[in-house]
Amino acid sequence: MKKIIIVIIYIAFTAQFCFSQNRSIPFDTIGQYFNEAKKICDKDNGKLWGKPLWSPIIVIDKNTRVFAANENDSIGSLKKVNDVYTGIFPENKIISNSTVEFDGKFWTMVSYPISNDPLERKMLFIHEMFHHLQKHLNLETKGGYDNKHMDKNIARVLIKLEWNALVEALNSKGDKQISAITDVLIFRNYRRQIFPGADTNENRFEMQEGLADYTAIKLCLNEKNSIIKEIAVKKKYSWYKESYVRSFGYFSGACYAVLLDFSGENWKKDLNENSDLGEPLKQHFKIKLPENLKREYDLIKNKYGFDSISVFENKREQRMKKVADDYREEFTVKPHLVIKLFNGHFGFSPSNLVSLDSLGTVYPFIVITDDWGILNVNSNGCLLSEDWRTAIISSEDLKINGNMITGKDWVLKLNDKWKIETQGTNYILVKSE
Repeated sequence: MKKIIIVIIYIAFTAQFCFSQNRSIPFDTIGQYFNEAKKICDKDNGKLWGKPLWSPIIVIDKNTRVFAANENDSIGSLKKVNDVYTGIFPENKIISNSTVEFDGKFWTMVSYPISNDPLERKMLFIHEMFHHLQKHLNLETKGGYDNKHMDKNIARVLIKLEWNALVEALNSKGDKQISAITDVLIFRNYRRQIFPGADTNENRFEMQEGLADYTAIKLCLNEKNSIIKEIAVKKKYSWYKESYVRSFGYFSGACYAVLLDFSGENWKKDLNENSDLGEPLKQHFKIKLPENLKREYDLIKNKYGFDSISVFENKREQRMKKVADDYREEFTVKPHLVIKLFNGHFGFSPSNLVSLDSLGTVYPFIVITDDWGILNVNSNGCLLSEDWRTAIISSEDLKINGNMITGKDWVLKLNDKWKIETQGTNYILVKSE
């Protein structure tokens, strides 16, 4: 099996393929969005990362697959309309907020419709352009990052305490700031002590998405007070997410990077995909952590709202246990369709995943393309095995109409020589001879 490419959608993803009415993409408006983003990149002029951020950008209507690009493809085949270049995005490619290889170029990809809020829109473009720049900075995450532990009750409590301490540090000076940063690192390192080996995946996620959010915050806001206000907005957005498995790193990584900037530390020079953003903070402020992290955690946790956090997370744990039990029955007991993955590409929402431990993770909304075709799951969920080699969906209401197979809120469009076969009370996807 070739390396799986994971496409993570920034801020939100709504899987509407085959479920929505068409809408036309406004080329004039998209051209204005390109100009907004270019002004931000030109103002930065490569100062933040040592390289220019501006890149080829393609904005794709996820309903019609019509796209608008800021430049032509590698062979000049796109049609120019006003100030943008346009065409139809291939059906076998996933549309998301990410990056994509298409028509001989590596593009920043943005899904349309786009927010009408100017700041949110600008930050989206800059966030995704950072991902385009990432591979040139030796910061591209090649090893993946599995942070299933982040939906355990204690991990969620500790990350929220860490966030509260980070915000305290951002708003403090002198000894008070050093005390808050020490508390940040106690929460961080105690969590990693509870979950041995978690540091690698946590670090990779913060480097991947946290630095992208940091870049958007820095270049779209500039002024310190505005940055701190935006951090508060992002904390509120992150706080109530049902799953932190693929969402916590956006906020955590951005907070560490902003705090490092405020400290004056030259922290970017030795970064790589596995860097721990807590380490330069620890070194800059000469912080020595206590040997007994559990004891210190118990002493300081109430300063950062432990009681209210614990009540909230205990209620969430009870609620999510019922959700997980229902999913286990759906994908292991009830009739289902098993799909083997070979060269999978994925688009999904990172904020509402449900871990089923060794069985894998349920993605309520997901799009998968592979050798066999394209699968769109629009709410009922898809169970991906831990090794990303198998996908399981409910076979309730399964109907086969040629190469189009539909079920309970999902659509599977098969390529030639692939078909569905029964296997006991379940179904499997096989290749025809």
